[in-house]
Amino acid sequence: MIGAGLPLIEYCKAKGTTIAVFSALAPLTHFPGGPVDPVVREIAAQIGSTEDQVLLKWAHQVTYGGIVLTTSLRSERLRGQIHALEEMEPLSESQMQ
Repeated sequence: MIGAGLPLIEYCKAKGTTIAVFSALAPLTHFPGGPVDPVVREIAAQIGSTEDQVLLKWAHQVTYGGIVLTTSLRSERLRGQIHALEEMEPLSESQMQ
């Protein structure tokens, strides 16, 4: 189960509440060099994606299709964000963990 171990997400899912995710890219943009970086980098290499796409996809899946908000002024980044949320294959259970 995707959100297993995340009681608030499971509660919201059970009640039909949609979750909105803000700053899903913060581990890469505001806190680079943190413990998430090597994991995200490895998953991105495995699936042929970018690190920001992996984080966006993870946030979307862990919230059972919640709203993932992010911004960019660059059209190529916007296309990559759309790809992550609408076109990428789901991350595997092990990648989600």
